[in-house]
Amino acid sequence: MKARTAIGGAVLAVGVLVGSWLRAPERPAQPAQPAFSIETAAGQAPVARPTAPRLEVTTSPAHDLADGAPAAALSIEPPSPVHALTRALATGDDHDLVQAVEAVVDAHAVDALPALSSIELRNAPHSAPAVIEGIAALAREAGPRERREAASTLSRWFRQERGREGIDAAGNTTTLIDALAETGHREAVDALVTALDEHALPLNNETLIVQRLAELRQVTGKPAVARFLARVAAMPRAEGVDEELRNEAMTAARDALERLGSGG
Repeated sequence: MKARTAIGGAVLAVGVLVGSWLRAPERPAQPAQPAFSIETAAGQAPVARPTAPRLEVTTSPAHDLADGAPAAALSIEPPSPVHALTRALATGDDHDLVQAVEAVVDAHAVDALPALSSIELRNAPHSAPAVIEGIAALAREAGPRERREAASTLSRWFRQERGREGIDAAGNTTTLIDALAETGHREAVDALVTALDEHALPLNNETLIVQRLAELRQVTGKPAVARFLARVAAMPRAEGVDEELRNEAMTAARDALERLGSGG
């Protein structure tokens, strides 16, 4: 009887222990690492030492790097054609200036006319033709005031280049005759008539002026053309190319007088 009682007590004790273990609370989670740690040494006050922060990198689904899309996009506006022209004028590089002039013409940027008018052709020997043609192209699209200012600039350059020596000046003079005619402005016509009466240009340039006046149908140029025809006809006959140029000049003058006679 005593043996059964002892065995029963032992079984009961084991059951209590097992039940206590099963009912034991879960171990608390490990606390997160603090932003700093405190270390002490013998005889010293505690010292706070910051711990290294954690770095997390996240990506937005709309900019998934795995798909090759950039995480961020920068939008950089290109400089306006007028701003590029101003910058080219500041650097003085002829190549950049030619490109800038072409850009403002392609953009129909009439507001670039003041910047173009500030150029001194003698300081831009390689880009001068592009500058002259650029002003003429923009003048065709400009209003009356801007067109008048463009014609005034071209007339000023025409006077300067006629009085200057050099291959570039001669080329600019020819380009300016065409550019003045393209503006169709009265001031441009007056500049061409004045040059024709000066008798200072090569005969081929004077013939070009006569042809452009005929195309413009400006009857104000008719007296100057008549004087030109009389002067060329009075020249002594020449030989070779010179005589060909003289005949071409007289033919152009007669044609101009006929067309101007019917103009109004």
